[in-house]
Amino acid sequence: MTLMTRRSLLIAGTATAGALLVPVGSAQAAPVTSGRQLTVGSGETYEVAATTRLKRLTVADGGTLTAPGGYGLTLTVDGVETGQKLTATGGMATVVRPGTYRGDVVLTVAAANDITYETLTFPFRQALYVDAGGVVRERSVPAAVQGGKLTGTLARDVSITSTGECFDGLFVQDGTYTLQRPVISLTRNGRCDFAGYGAAVVGDGSATTLVVEGARISTKGVVRTAVISNDGAGTAGPPTSAPRSSRRPGAPCRWRATAG
Repeated sequence: MTLMTRRSLLIAGTATAGALLVPVGSAQAAPVTSGRQLTVGSGETYEVAATTRLKRLTVADGGTLTAPGGYGLTLTVDGVETGQKLTATGGMATVVRPGTYRGDVVLTVAAANDITYETLTFPFRQALYVDAGGVVRERSVPAAVQGGKLTGTLARDVSITSTGECFDGLFVQDGTYTLQRPVISLTRNGRCDFAGYGAAVVGDGSATTLVVEGARISTKGVVRTAVISNDGAGTAGPPTSAPRSSRRPGAPCRWRATAG
């Protein structure tokens, strides 16, 4: 008979008071913790209930980290989104790859941003989410935004780097925002360039006005797009090296970075 446990564990020194790791159900021992270190063993599945900062995270083969329902989980190390991969080539969701991560390790729990394109729904994760009220911290991953100045209407001289899959830099939904001189680097694959899943910059909705000035955007990977304008969004100033792609009448506007 398999023994199933459900306990709440507090990780000492977390970034937010009361940040918890909650075992969802496992036949294994509880995760090994020491100060700000966490090890998730093979066969263990643990729910990260709130944004958590660690010095070291180890995920064994067969170990899984999840977020509560209605939320997404993003791993950053020293300010770089990393470690996440699609569950399958044709999948939509991502999981944290097995391995050991050291440094300023942050597991960010952010409210879901589910985007539907035709019959598929993609669980977007993005460094910055903006709506009509400005930057929505609850849907953003602040740990992935480095340097510069950030306000409700403007991001200037910020740096966003991703070496995981399907992570977006900026997502603007029916809002007005200006992105000045950003440095955005995305490595590894995206998933859907029509929806912008894995793109550097996305403007979505007819009420969106997004201005991109002096951007340095580099992408490397399948459908790791530079700038996407969807559903009537007004997007000005695509990167110099990103010509508009050919598209069928009525399809969303798209820009695609040069290969490299």
